Amino acid sequence: MPITNSLPKDFSIVRLTTVVLEQYLDPLLKIDHEMLAERWSSEHFTSDYPGKWEASRLAFVDTEMVGYMIATFKMESVHVNRIAVGAAWRRSGIARLLLREVAQTAIVAGKPLVTLKVACQNKIARRFYQRCGFTVHSADDQNLSLQIVPQLLLVDTKTG
Repeated sequence: MPITNSLPKDFSIVRLTTVVLEQYLDPLLKIDHEMLAERWSSEHFTSDYPGKWEASRLAFVDTEMVGYMIATFKMESVHVNRIAVGAAWRRSGIARLLLREVAQTAIVAGKPLVTLKVACQNKIARRFYQRCGFTVHSADDQNLSLQIVPQLLLVDTKTG
């Protein structure tokens, strides 16, 4: 299991499609249930939203699905609705690579921002997003709304 920021040669990121989702829904739900956030049901993943199939990605090592990102198009942004990496692969750089993918999607789609929400109590995720360059756009009692210009996600910085 990786404990550093190096990924094996057989690492890949693929676009989520309905066909791919059908094949990998069970491992996706397994990774999702390891998260601190409220669990998503299969309906959350199978529902159709604007830009979802263009912006969402799955991460693989060989044929094992090790992470995912569900993103959708909003008026001025590509919004990351959910991002998770399996426990064995956390801190390996996979989440940062998934965010780079969404940045590329935002640029191609002409969206000036990448946005997401993070629970105020999720300090680990908040630190990660801060290291990636996200800034707080707004906040309420439970969540912070974060944003970044997509080009900044493509700048090489220290992985974490």
